[in-house]
Amino acid sequence: KEAREDMGACFETKERLLQLVTLAEQDTWLALGLMFHLSILPLTRQLTNLSGFQWTKVLRGGRAQRIEYLLLHEFHQKKFMVPDRKAGNLKDGQSGKRGKAQFAGGLVLEPKCGLYDDVVMMLDFNSLYPSIIQEYNICWTTQNHLHAAETAEEGGDGGPALSLEGLTGGVVSGEDLAVLPSVIRRLVLRRRQVKALLKEERDESKKQQLDIRQQALKLTANSMYGCLGFSASRFCAKPLAELVTAQGREILQNTANLAEQTLGLEVVYGDTDSIFVNTRSKDIREVKMKGAQLRKEVNKRYKMLEIEIDAIYERLLLLKKKKYAGVKLGGELELKGV
Repeated sequence: KEAREDMGACFETKERLLQLVTLAEQDTWLALGLMFHLSILPLTRQLTNLSGFQWTKVLRGGRAQRIEYLLLHEFHQKKFMVPDRKAGNLKDGQSGKRGKAQFAGGLVLEPKCGLYDDVVMMLDFNSLYPSIIQEYNICWTTQNHLHAAETAEEGGDGGPALSLEGLTGGVVSGEDLAVLPSVIRRLVLRRRQVKALLKEERDESKKQQLDIRQQALKLTANSMYGCLGFSASRFCAKPLAELVTAQGREILQNTANLAEQTLGLEVVYGDTDSIFVNTRSKDIREVKMKGAQLRKEVNKRYKMLEIEIDAIYERLLLLKKKKYAGVKLGGELELKGV
């Protein structure tokens, strides 16, 4: 109420009205500057081109609807009939923000808290959930008992949770991929091509354009998994989302077991798609050799999943889950949750 009264007072004299106009103009220029700094127009244009959605709605942040339209185009091209939206689903103009997940998410390994003077490596899976979908050909069209695995409230009969054995396709070639993994595969391959061009490009203007394009491809690919667990999505399939996260937990645990039992390393922490490994060494050359060995052993188990060395910490203070501070190789300080 006070703000409305203050606004009304600005129209009492020409000086105050001019001040109001000046402040409004400044706010407009700040918003415009922020838009150019974040490359909002070219980025949203690329997102629009990828999804086939309306640019005006992409500008309003409709991520769930972008993914829905991308999948609608794909299903239509492959001659599938898609389900109608359920009552209460996402309406135009809503951004598609989600609340707390209603099923188990990523695995968090219990941290071995303390100060580590030996070098600690963090290894990270590249785009874990999209890679799992490709690795195991997870899709609505490859699951025989999807409807039965849903709860009674969601229209199913409350049957058992899905498993990889319930899929009609296992690890397959790119030509045999179902709809969802094939879309993700195409986005990933296009991003690799764009990044290769970006690496060779010398013109700064073209480099910026290519960088925006690869950002749009990355954002879209990483958002594909979200449509499975988002209740307002036309393509919501929580049993599939649970299957993906369950595989993610198993993969992280298997990776930790491989590091400790096979290679004799100490895993001091792990979270969803990354593990922290105490190398018990201060020799950087030896550390990198151990990291390369672990990376090779993990990656040879999968076709689409890849783990990479994301960071090397000369010293690491591990406080508790999601809270640590580390000095990276080269002296850079990294703080998480502290």
